[in-house]
Amino acid sequence: MRKKVYIALVGGQPLPVYQGVKYAEPDEVVLVCSQQTREEAERICNILKQEVRVVELAPVRISEIRKDCAVLKDEYQDVDIVLNVSGGTKVWTVLFYETFRNLENCKIIYVDQNSYCHDFQTASSVQLEMEKDIHFKLYGTPLSSFVPFGEYTEEDHRVLNTIERIRRNNIKDFNQLTIEAFYTKEDRNKVKTQQQGRIVLKNGSYVEWDKDVPTVVLVFQKPENQEKPIVMSSPHVVDLVFNTGWFEYKTARAFAMNPKVKEIRMNCIFKAKNHSDKNEVDLILDMGNKLIFVECKTQIYEKVAIDKFHSVLKNYAGMGTKGIFVTDAPMDEISKEKCANNDIIPFSFGWKKGFYARAYDLQNLVNEQVSVINKK
Repeated sequence: MRKKVYIALVGGQPLPVYQGVKYAEPDEVVLVCSQQTREEAERICNILKQEVRVVELAPVRISEIRKDCAVLKDEYQDVDIVLNVSGGTKVWTVLFYETFRNLENCKIIYVDQNSYCHDFQTASSVQLEMEKDIHFKLYGTPLSSFVPFGEYTEEDHRVLNTIERIRRNNIKDFNQLTIEAFYTKEDRNKVKTQQQGRIVLKNGSYVEWDKDVPTVVLVFQKPENQEKPIVMSSPHVVDLVFNTGWFEYKTARAFAMNPKVKEIRMNCIFKAKNHSDKNEVDLILDMGNKLIFVECKTQIYEKVAIDKFHSVLKNYAGMGTKGIFVTDAPMDEISKEKCANNDIIPFSFGWKKGFYARAYDLQNLVNEQVSVINKK
């Protein structure tokens, strides 16, 4: 059997290069990069098990690149070649295709954002699997931590139902007791740093938590009397009650009804690229051939939240990843337009339909939009 060599043009998106390796199953890999994409090439090298050679070319010097193409063609004339033109500069794509297209020992492929590998010679296509943890490593942003959706239990589901009932009856006090942004300076970070604690409002309403049990108790003070304590216990009760974690879980449950969703990861933490702080993605969905990042907010108070989510997509997700911004309250037209301008899919549960009806709508939206090619 002849040796098989895989030659790939490396640009700013390393995933199609890696997927091409999985498709070709070569004996040797040649990564063609520029000085600007050397870092991407090295990240690919660190993951591959094959023998890898890195060739650095100028991005746009046509005569020089044409000579380098000819050298590579002559060097590998006695082996089978798979050439991946998914990445690199447009000049590279044209010159490499021009140089290799008539070789009997060469197959030319292109991998698109939906993980379809297209064979130029046979005009055939095959969809490739996307390995999410490899995906993050390729972009230099491995996940530091996450919570699998499957860890949530029926007890957690009952807590979610209790929270939604509380919010219907006393949303103002509930928000002030459970959202850190409303806390006084001395109360901030208490929930994160204390195993047990209590936060009290001026009107006497309070919330207590015990992470060791784990349990959360809510007591609402009415002008005429104090309501009976509401006691909630479940494995993730603290995460659900505080800082709208309940809404992230509600949204995850809606996505979990879609049979095309293979895995859901919640509270996904990425180390910032300068290693100084963290960036959180509420949900990451594995669709098999691509990822979907999901931002969950009960409502959009500041439009900058959409800009921040777009920045996270740009820095941590790669071009092929879709972004969905989900709210509980209806989203205004300005927010919808801002999402559209950033290639983010907007969705609101709203208040007119029940959960299962809106979950069905969300499932249809994902199935319609997941294959649409990103432009930004």
